[in-house]
Amino acid sequence: MRNAYALTVLTMLVIATPVSGHHSDSVYDKENLVTIEGTVIKYEWRNPHTYLQIETTDAEGSRITNVEAGSISWLGPLGLARDSFQVGDHVTANVFPANRPNMRVVLGREIITQDGRAIPLNADSPYIDRSTSTGSAADISGTWLMQSGATDRMHEAQLSWELTEMGKAALAGHNGVSTPQSECVPMSVPNLMFYPVVTLIDIDDDAVRMRVDWMDSERTIYMDGREHPDAGERFLHGHSVGRWEGEGRRLLVVDTANFADHAAGTGYGIPAGSGKRVAERFELSEDGTQMFYTGMLESPEYLAAPSTWRFVFDHRPDLEHSERGCDLDSARRFELE
Repeated sequence: MRNAYALTVLTMLVIATPVSGHHSDSVYDKENLVTIEGTVIKYEWRNPHTYLQIETTDAEGSRITNVEAGSISWLGPLGLARDSFQVGDHVTANVFPANRPNMRVVLGREIITQDGRAIPLNADSPYIDRSTSTGSAADISGTWLMQSGATDRMHEAQLSWELTEMGKAALAGHNGVSTPQSECVPMSVPNLMFYPVVTLIDIDDDAVRMRVDWMDSERTIYMDGREHPDAGERFLHGHSVGRWEGEGRRLLVVDTANFADHAAGTGYGIPAGSGKRVAERFELSEDGTQMFYTGMLESPEYLAAPSTWRFVFDHRPDLEHSERGCDLDSARRFELE
């Protein structure tokens, strides 16, 4: 029975962070694709959201449409670059309108430039770069990209989680929009690792360090045999200790505890407390082109049973970390619309 449950939650946890950086894209009508044509008059290249303004003209005069796009960290690997288009360019944009009357912004899917290039503004775009692994690694160090699609499924599957009474109350009280990321506080482990962004892994004798290209996130996994500190010492991404299994630093096993309280530490709209614990395995594929990421999340205050997952990172030495942190104005923008 427990194995059957694990198989169920494997599908579910592959789904627990909203598509957007700090709010669910459920505020947009994604069944209604609208096309607008006009001139780019503003372009803000930022994390966690890129914004642009397009001025359109019709028989009633001119109007300005505010377009929300994805983050630099998400869209860089998918094909959006800072110079993909510029202020003054005449473009056609496919967008999803807001389904809330007080919102003055639409969600961009892609822009078509005058020379016919399709530039993705969102992971939903059919024009995203779908490259997979571009090299083979000898160990788990290097540049990795979580395969896209997982976070698109997470929020929906989370609805099937078995929650405690505290978990049910927390989810019922959530407004369906906000997360701590609107204040540039990233999702904590393991949800952080599910984002389709570049992760850089460096291996030292005493630690493995991971730089996740999302809101300045860094992890240190201590490999020197130390224990977790006293329960009173708590950290955003917890305190991680690890060990190697097998030969050649191809399989890293990690145990993480001592998590700080987080309003979305278990999942979207579901907090986590001091009882949260995460077990992870990072395992290089036989040919070195992929890294399998499996694990289990325990959050006993909010989850009635542990959740498990299995994801895949692609080895992408052709990509770089954006080196762009979280812009607070961009993160808060949605809250102000």
